[in-house]
Amino acid sequence: MYLKTVISILYSEAELTIDVLGKTFKGVELIGRHTVSSIYNKEHLFIRGEIESFLEEFNIPKENIIVGITPDQVAFRKISLPLEVEEELEDAISLQIMNLVPSDLTDFYVEKIVRKNEDGNCFDVFLFIIPREKVETILKFFSDIDFYPQWLTITALGYEKIISGNSQLRGKNIFICDLSYESFSVYCYRNGKFEYFKHTWIIPGPRGKEISQVLKEVEKTASLVRLPEEEDVEIFLNFTDESWKEKIDRSQYPFLRHINEITELPITYGDLNSFAVGYLGLYSNRRSFNLIPKERRVFTSSISYIPTLALVLVLIVLLFLNLTSGYFQKKKYLEEIERGMAKIEKKYKKVVKIKQRISATKDEINVLNKLMIHPISNLEVIRELTEKAGPKTYIDNYNRNVDIKPASPKEKNMNSFFYVKDTLTISGYTESSLDYQTRLMDVKFFNSVIMNSSTKSRRNDLERFQFKIVISEEKNK
Repeated sequence: MYLKTVISILYSEAELTIDVLGKTFKGVELIGRHTVSSIYNKEHLFIRGEIESFLEEFNIPKENIIVGITPDQVAFRKISLPLEVEEELEDAISLQIMNLVPSDLTDFYVEKIVRKNEDGNCFDVFLFIIPREKVETILKFFSDIDFYPQWLTITALGYEKIISGNSQLRGKNIFICDLSYESFSVYCYRNGKFEYFKHTWIIPGPRGKEISQVLKEVEKTASLVRLPEEEDVEIFLNFTDESWKEKIDRSQYPFLRHINEITELPITYGDLNSFAVGYLGLYSNRRSFNLIPKERRVFTSSISYIPTLALVLVLIVLLFLNLTSGYFQKKKYLEEIERGMAKIEKKYKKVVKIKQRISATKDEINVLNKLMIHPISNLEVIRELTEKAGPKTYIDNYNRNVDIKPASPKEKNMNSFFYVKDTLTISGYTESSLDYQTRLMDVKFFNSVIMNSSTKSRRNDLERFQFKIVISEEKNK
């Protein structure tokens, strides 16, 4: 019986590698593995039937599904930010993302890992950028075969979790070389933590697949992450392409080891990418790093019988104690329950208030955004002033003041959380101040036109005027 099971699916456009893993008190067991090849040539109905037949063999329900992709399918960037931006860290990261994404940000989904660097003097931010279209394609594929993954992650993070569970490798500098058919990848882990990723295409020809070429890329990666020369590194190989095994001369490269040595499990096959993804699903919280957009995530969990049995036993013991306890024990028990309920009630009320504040703040932000996006520009105002002016009207002073502040309790209603005051003061000369005032009152966004003063000028036989104009998007009806 397993404490937890997970269905791990390594996704590529060519094939699916499916591992079923189970967690026991002793560790992790590989329950079964199946590969669905040439998925682009098969009907979705046949793919679904093939996978379901495999799962039925082990009596595993279609729950707790985690899908993994290799890091070369996402764009990886690392940035560093000073500790001073901690309070506005999310805003600072968002600005950096806007500079990195080549087009509309809504076309991409960005997941991140944030941690302090080794010296503790700045934040290291690891950004993983994937086109939303690619995520939608993956989710649609699994939806078409009636599978609904709760988690989309990358293999590199699965290996990081495996390394952290190995007491001999924890805290060391490790390179994992994922050797595939037309390319290979180098994952770098500094002190056991994921640090860098490099993907390299293999040069066509017989000399392309050489271990020496792989080691050169490891050297380049070490220099990029600035590992000191005196620090020891461990190099492990994962064989997506079995033909790489023939290239290894143990006498020449005795320090190279197979990836299965990390897991401390008797797994002999070459490719552990799907296993690493499943291992992550057993030991991590899928809400921490998930390439599925939050609005598309569906959370389910596999049934765990042992914790359920333990809870049943606890309930039986509590019931027995309750039946055999005396009056004072019952009274004390009830008092403890009441105190617990009172604490929960306080927390509940606090959460309700916070949700109300969040809702009110969102409404206020929407109002401010509306004001910022749709202002009445000065050009529109000046155009109306000019069109309504007579041939002998001159404006020598234009002063506009826009004041936005929270509305008072009396001014608030369901649609107004801010009091906006937009006023304009103009002065100048005209033949008839009253006539000019009347014409300005016809402007659709002049709520009111108030004459502050009007005097006859001695020099040019014109009237000196000063108007105060209240501007709004709609006149009061």
